Amino acid sequence: MKKILLSFAACFSLCATSFAQVFTQDFEGLSGGALPSGWVQGHPSGTIGWQTGTNSSLDGYYFNAAAHTTFAAVSEYYDSGKNINDTLFTPTFSLTGLVHPYLKFDNYFTGYFYNPGGPYENASVLISTDGGDTWSFLDSVRGVGSWTTQYIDLNSFTSSSTVKLAWRYTDNGRLLGGVGIDNVSVYLSPSVDMGISAVYPTATGKNSITSYQSAGTNLIINGYVFNNSYNPVTSYNINFVQGDGSIATVSMTPSPAIGPYSLDTFTATTPYVFPSAVGSHPSQVWVSIPGDVNPANDTMGVSFYTVGSKPTKKLAIEEATGIWCGFCPRGKVFADSIVNAFGNNISIISVHNQAASVGRYDPLEIPAYDNFITSNYFGPNDGFPSFVLDRRETFDPSYIFDYYNLENSYFGFADVAVGTPTISGSTLSTNVTITPAINLNGDYRVALVITEDKVHHSVYSSNLAPDPDGEWNQENYYSTANPYGGSVGYLAETGFDYTALPFLIPDTIMYYDYTARSISDLTGAAHGLPSSMTAGTAYPITLTGSVSSNWNPNNLKAVVLFIDGSDTVILNSNSAATATAIANVNSGIEEVRLFPNPAQNFTNVVFNLTESTNVQIQVTDMVGRVVYLSPDKQMNAGENKVTISTTDMASGLYNVKITSDQGNVIQRFSVVK
Repeated sequence: MKKILLSFAACFSLCATSFAQVFTQDFEGLSGGALPSGWVQGHPSGTIGWQTGTNSSLDGYYFNAAAHTTFAAVSEYYDSGKNINDTLFTPTFSLTGLVHPYLKFDNYFTGYFYNPGGPYENASVLISTDGGDTWSFLDSVRGVGSWTTQYIDLNSFTSSSTVKLAWRYTDNGRLLGGVGIDNVSVYLSPSVDMGISAVYPTATGKNSITSYQSAGTNLIINGYVFNNSYNPVTSYNINFVQGDGSIATVSMTPSPAIGPYSLDTFTATTPYVFPSAVGSHPSQVWVSIPGDVNPANDTMGVSFYTVGSKPTKKLAIEEATGIWCGFCPRGKVFADSIVNAFGNNISIISVHNQAASVGRYDPLEIPAYDNFITSNYFGPNDGFPSFVLDRRETFDPSYIFDYYNLENSYFGFADVAVGTPTISGSTLSTNVTITPAINLNGDYRVALVITEDKVHHSVYSSNLAPDPDGEWNQENYYSTANPYGGSVGYLAETGFDYTALPFLIPDTIMYYDYTARSISDLTGAAHGLPSSMTAGTAYPITLTGSVSSNWNPNNLKAVVLFIDGSDTVILNSNSAATATAIANVNSGIEEVRLFPNPAQNFTNVVFNLTESTNVQIQVTDMVGRVVYLSPDKQMNAGENKVTISTTDMASGLYNVKITSDQGNVIQRFSVVK
């Protein structure tokens, strides 16, 4: 939009609405990187400097701004040189005689640095009151790594008719990130304007269990208010509509006072009381203060839902990890920790990444799953390892207990019952029952993820290619032998001190748990679920997925995700282990594998013993006839292998029963002639 210069008289007539503008620029309608008319730049280092565009045309490397229509930016990705004091100047405008003018602008700035103590990037706002002859520092650009709005008081400059503003960026001689600005406005600030910035529970309620409660439950409403004026606020009221239709008013006296253009929290001590009628109860929350000139920002809608029952909620965690990633042992440690503490309340899936384009390999990657997670749920500041929680938010694994405490009681919408999975040949199937707690109308889906625990290459050494490149060896930046400068910090868990382990943890001791082996539908599918489901009604479905003979069926789990198809949020989840995985708990027999499977002339039975014991192996066909029986044999703790000839066995399915002094495990294989 073209810049607008308003006289003081015109501005005065608009002051009552608090939108009186002296100068504005939103950078729309520009192309080819051109700057707006009257805007100029200086880039003494001979770089491209400031240009306009969208995030799709300007983003690259460490400059990763979210979509914000057209904006002005220095993007280091597009500059081959170093950006030293690249400055963008506005046209001249007057502040003479104005009352409480403010500068408002949106910015994207991260503040990267090159190693601690090394070169850093800096962005600042400058002002000139003599038409650009001399300049003074006004404020730093206070970016947070995402688009944010900044306000600066210009009341000290109201004696000048030749004001210019400037934004200056420097990378101090190193290729770093950049800075973006948008929606620049100089306007007259109102004396009183309070607004609601956020309310919890939210308007939809889907992301907050507090929206769903039993009749008579008392709920405290909280949120954020914003002082959009130049005067501090010492008192205001929070109001909301109760479930019975009455209006509750709570007086707020913040201490200290809320400063100009500042955010503050509120807690309405009078509770909302859930009405007796089961169903949705829309409401409103609003802020009130005498003299407020802008009622348009005072109110937010909220949603309450009285429920008859609450489903058991299991948070779904999809861990983005990689064998190539030296920081990823941190993800495993926190995954193990949350499982040990709250394993019955979570479903965890490790999604491996293979960054082949830069020579980083991971033999456990499922390319489509990996790409789905990183493309849809990674922001510009997310990396490996990361936890994606219910496909709602992404964070570093070290914050998992904070998020768990905050969200473990979120409303689950439906109970998800998962039957014991069974394996037949290369297919795993499981019966699932979805029982909604409220009436659900819309696009609801389920997805089946098959995971495997205790995955490592040495178990598969008999039928996998050798590992000369160490692709199965976990990089470990926590090692004191880290070639990039020693340990990045202490990291340990029971039986595993990553600090003392080598930089490349060998596959003989490194196990990968919760490993995603297959996923039926990335965003889920209906699988027979109707678009309209009634609260309390059970909806049975059967899910199937492919399994490989290279996987250990004793360590497999079926993880079922119940998904809102409108936004891919995981509303609830559950999991179940295969029958053989349950059976071997007390047998002392672990990690049973049969290969090749299907077999032609022979199959190898490989298993681990937790202690030395007598072992007998028996093979029966599907009608129970014994076709192979080994003598009792004392076997040592650790890995053992027995080769069984299948030359005289007809094509079909067979059961292998491994019996120890403690119990037995049964596995199935097929013979194909």
